Amino acid sequence: MNYRNIVIIILTIALFAGCKRFFEERGYVVANSGLSLRQSPKIDSNKLSVIPRDEFFIIVDKEGPEETIEGTTERWWKVNYKGEIGWLFSGFAAIYDPSFYDEKKSIYTGNRDIKNEFYNELKTFFLKKTDNHCQLNFISNAFPSGDGDDIFDEVYGIEINTKIDSMAILSKYHSFSVRIVNLERQADQFIISYVNSGKGSSNSVSSIEWELNKEKKTFFNKEKFGKGTNWENLIYKPNNEKSYVCNSHLKSWLYPFL
Repeated sequence: MNYRNIVIIILTIALFAGCKRFFEERGYVVANSGLSLRQSPKIDSNKLSVIPRDEFFIIVDKEGPEETIEGTTERWWKVNYKGEIGWLFSGFAAIYDPSFYDEKKSIYTGNRDIKNEFYNELKTFFLKKTDNHCQLNFISNAFPSGDGDDIFDEVYGIEINTKIDSMAILSKYHSFSVRIVNLERQADQFIISYVNSGKGSSNSVSSIEWELNKEKKTFFNKEKFGKGTNWENLIYKPNNEKSYVCNSHLKSWLYPFL
């Protein structure tokens, strides 16, 4: 066999392997307690392992038998989890679609090392440590909201998406997103410069300064903390109950630029 044929064979194998990875359909577990990987598509089948929440697996076959478990009717999927082949009930899993969260849609122009430091330090606040941790979810302290006799405890949530460098600020009546354009660091403080991502909004740059408390696993704006109930005036802690996965069905309406 001559050199040219060897090169062609190697390139063909590499191309096939790349295409195979591209077309592999992946899913992930959404059940808080994880999901059992079983030997056959039955609830009483031998349990091979438990796939933790937000862990990825490769879908081999989605046409397993249909079953109703805990009021949810879905099919069993045959999957490959870290080289182990088995079946799981798809009612507590989701198909992974990363298409919206394309890193090319980021408008961040600042120092990438500082950005990575910011994300990595925030990730240490969470109970779970995983390579799949793409979305950082935080929740604020509660504050009274409402009018007259209709008073209730309100909170803000912040979802930081590390793929597209954006933040969704969420509350019961007011939710919006901003796009991070720059980050600066001063000791344990990060200065975040951002623009509003809403349609028709101006391109004017705003900024907020967050102090990260690694011991208490919280962050807040030292100058504005306690001076009101705007999202900038509150203290935030990690919300370990929410998904870490950046999936395209998650509040895509909040990101009009996607």
